[in-house]
Amino acid sequence: MVLVRRLVLSASLLVLGFVGGAAAQPMCGAFDCDGDVQATDALAVLKYAVGESTTLYCNGCEALPTTTSTLADGGRYRDTGLTIIDLLTGLEWEKKNTARGGGVDLGNLHATDNRYSWYEITGSWIAAMNDEAFAGHSDWRVPTLDELLSIIDDRWNNPAIHPVFGPTVPSFYWSSSELTGSVVYAWNVNFADGFSTDGTKAGAVYARAVRFADIP
Repeated sequence: MVLVRRLVLSASLLVLGFVGGAAAQPMCGAFDCDGDVQATDALAVLKYAVGESTTLYCNGCEALPTTTSTLADGGRYRDTGLTIIDLLTGLEWEKKNTARGGGVDLGNLHATDNRYSWYEITGSWIAAMNDEAFAGHSDWRVPTLDELLSIIDDRWNNPAIHPVFGPTVPSFYWSSSELTGSVVYAWNVNFADGFSTDGTKAGAVYARAVRFADIP
């Protein structure tokens, strides 16, 4: 409900041309390009914000990028194709792009079966993902333990995660969180059952990147 209210307010401010309670510079409000600002324009902004397929026009009736994302799990998750945005936590997660059991492909940063040491995923792997600007962003990172646990879903098992995330191995995934007082161990989460444990940083397990989402 809070999210809906926020989106309604944001849409209203956009259509009316106000930002932060003060008059903004002249901006487009007739998002259907008919020359009139109406309630239908606010509805179009809301649809765009929550990921429904719609087209907005602005800047002299130039079309903004058409959204192609879909919502899942009662509207919690937005599937953009390359990523999953969790509207509850505000996090955007990497989706893997190969079938589970399809084999290791270290030339593909997003291959489901690839495993890495903690040193690799916090170093060269995440750096390479940012270098390629995956999904148009260069601020990807390794999730913390709490962030990784936030996508555990005990309604499913093997793997214990919502199917919207796509291919996921029911095994251990690295977090960036190190074991307190240790330089050798870090935390990981078992996506077979959702439990966390510590593991030696030199061990090879799976990884999934995360970033803070740009939510309208």
